[in-house]
Amino acid sequence: MRVVAFVSGGFLPARRHGQILDGITHNADWYPTLAILAGASPDDPPAQGVTGVPGVDGFDMWPYITGAVATSPRSEVILDSKPNGGIIVGHMKLLFGKQRFSFWQGPVYPNSSGPADSPKFDCGSGCLFNVSADPSEYRDLAALHPDTVASLTAIFRTRLATIYHPPETLQNLTACRSKVAELDGFLGPYYQFKG
Repeated sequence: MRVVAFVSGGFLPARRHGQILDGITHNADWYPTLAILAGASPDDPPAQGVTGVPGVDGFDMWPYITGAVATSPRSEVILDSKPNGGIIVGHMKLLFGKQRFSFWQGPVYPNSSGPADSPKFDCGSGCLFNVSADPSEYRDLAALHPDTVASLTAIFRTRLATIYHPPETLQNLTACRSKVAELDGFLGPYYQFKG
């Protein structure tokens, strides 16, 4: 999974303009990065009486963005915690189970070059790709590198054991609508946790 993000503006050192970084980042990293830049703590303790909520799962990427450090502080990312999930560690990506959107896209996508119904490819216990050497993921390396498959599978299972599953909450449409009215059309926190 690769997406484009960019940083610009006067706060970014001029020497970093036009730089391309290919280290691993996650959307969870923007919160601590921006909080620290704003002079706020990225710590986000749970509400009073709420227990079991882990700390913020993000890294401050500003030193990496500005070139103060050469590599991203993040070396891995879970792609999905479901049976058809996956993990990227360094340059290696391991996928499990049936993968949707398992077709090679045209240079501009979405367009009419893709199938109308997304085919699924079954990776079973693992499809392994080197996303740096093979960014389009044409070559499954699982049979050639069973030790890497085993290692990444173990890391994936270890990380799954630490995923936070929030308690199920009931929707309260009355409270939600009341909060929207209170905030002149904007939604804000409206659910009250009972400790």
